[in-house]
Amino acid sequence: MDPTKITYDDLSKAQECRLLFRCRKNLRQEYGFKRGPPAGHRKPKKFNITAVFSTEVQKSVVQQDTSSLRRCDGALGTSCFVTGTYGFVAASRIVEMIAKDEVLIPKPY
Repeated sequence: MDPTKITYDDLSKAQECRLLFRCRKNLRQEYGFKRGPPAGHRKPKKFNITAVFSTEVQKSVVQQDTSSLRRCDGALGTSCFVTGTYGFVAASRIVEMIAKDEVLIPKPY
């Protein structure tokens, strides 16, 4: 995993993250968020929820018979050294939003 590929943007733009895929799916099923672009548009409607994600394409992991309970290479896991980078990117965005008085509050669809 390349930590330089970690960024933040609207949740609708996260493509390679299985955890955020599940989050978007839950928002659609439980809270009425729309799927795909509106009629006549190319881009999906923004969720107005900032997310931290990687733009790097995930490599498939060969499944082994051993448990990944204590390892960081599970299907929704990541390399341990990258986890802190996500936290720093999220903290940076939060401080930036507070400093510029641009705190985003999600609105219902």
